Amino acid sequence: MKTALFLIIVCLGLGYGVAHWENSTYTRGWKNIAGVEENMDKVIKSISDPDAKKNGRIEVLGGTQLDFGVMKRGSRRSHKFVIKNVGEQSIDVWFKSSSCKCTVGKFEHAALEPNAQTDVELEWLVEGLDEFAQTATLGTSAREQEEIKLTIRGKVGSPLMFDPIMLSLGDFLSNDEAEYTARMFNLEEEPFEFKNAEITDSELAKKIIVELSPVRATKPGEFPSFESAKQVLDMKIKRLKGIASGNISTELRFRKAGDEGEEWVAFKISGRCVNPIRVIAGDSFNEETDTLDMGKATVQDGMKKTIMLAIKTADNPDAKISLKRISPESLSGQMKVTIGTPNVSKTQKIFPVTLEIPAGSKAIELNGSHGKDFGRVVFDTNMADSPEESIFVKLKME
Repeated sequence: MKTALFLIIVCLGLGYGVAHWENSTYTRGWKNIAGVEENMDKVIKSISDPDAKKNGRIEVLGGTQLDFGVMKRGSRRSHKFVIKNVGEQSIDVWFKSSSCKCTVGKFEHAALEPNAQTDVELEWLVEGLDEFAQTATLGTSAREQEEIKLTIRGKVGSPLMFDPIMLSLGDFLSNDEAEYTARMFNLEEEPFEFKNAEITDSELAKKIIVELSPVRATKPGEFPSFESAKQVLDMKIKRLKGIASGNISTELRFRKAGDEGEEWVAFKISGRCVNPIRVIAGDSFNEETDTLDMGKATVQDGMKKTIMLAIKTADNPDAKISLKRISPESLSGQMKVTIGTPNVSKTQKIFPVTLEIPAGSKAIELNGSHGKDFGRVVFDTNMADSPEESIFVKLKME
C-alpha cells in the first residue's frame, strides 16, 4: 500500500513538472529584458486567443542601413532611425548593444502597439583611414524577430576631398581635344580660400587648361555622397591638342591663401598620349608604358637596337622626324641615335632608327625600377599637333 501511494505521488510530481516546463517554454517570448513577466492577464489571453498569436513584426522605415557618404575624420554625426510595429500585437523593443564608437541617444525601451512607431537616434564618431561602419542592436519580444541591427556606413575623408578622387584622361591622340569636370569639397566649417592653383608640369600647363568657378556653399541634399561638405568648388579641365606622347602623371595643386610654406592640396591627373607615330619594335617594346627594353650587354661588346617609327602617309605626307634629346646625362654621353631614310608607301612612312652604345663605353644600368631609373629618347617632328615622340629605355651594361 505504501509503495502504491509513493508511485502515485511521483507520477503527480512528474506530470506537474512537464506541464510547467511546456508552459514556461511557450511563454518565454513574453519576458521583458529583465526576464520578468509583465501583465500576465495579457499573456494568458494571447495564449488562449488564436487571433492574438499572429506574429508581431518591427519594420525600420527607410531601411536598417544608412550610407552617409564621405565624412571628415574625427567628426561626430547622428541619425534617427524610425521603427514601427507593423504586426497585429504589441511588441517590446529595447536597446541591447552597440559598437564602441556608436551610441544610442535617449532610447532605452519602448512598448509599441500595432501601427505605433518611435525614433532610435544613433550618434557616432568617425575614425579610421578609409571606410567606417557603426552598428547598434535592438532586442524585441517578437517571436520571429529577436534582434534588429541598425548600421551606419560611410567613407572617412580629409577636410578637402575631390570628386573624382583623381582625373584619368585615359588613352588619347595628341591631335584630339577634350573637356572634363571635377569638384573639390570642403568638409570644414571654416571657409576655404586658395591663393593659386597650377599644373605642376610646366609643359603640360600649356596644354591642360583649368577653369575654376567661385567657391560656393553647398545646398542641402545637393551632393548625397558628400552630405557633410560645407563648400564646393567646380572645375573645368580642358585638354588641348599638341601634348607630347607618353604617359602623363602630374598634379593640379592648390595652396590656401595665407600659407607661407609649401603645403599644397593636390589633385592628381594621369593618362597616356598616343601620337600618330607608331613604334615598331616587337616584343621588346611595351606600348602601354612606351618602354623599350634593350636588354643586357658587356662594356666590351656594347649594344645596338633598331626600331621603326611609322606614320600614316594620308594623315601626314610631309612628316619629318629628328632627334631632340637623350636623358639622363649618363646615357646621352654614350648613346648614339641614327635616323635613316624613310621607306614611303601609299599607307605608311617608316623611319628606321638605330640606338647604339659603342663597345668600350662606361658601365651603366637603367633598370626601370622607378621613374628615375629609365633613359628617355625624345624625337622632334614637324607635325603641329604632335610635336614630340618619346620612348623610355631600360638597359644594363657591365
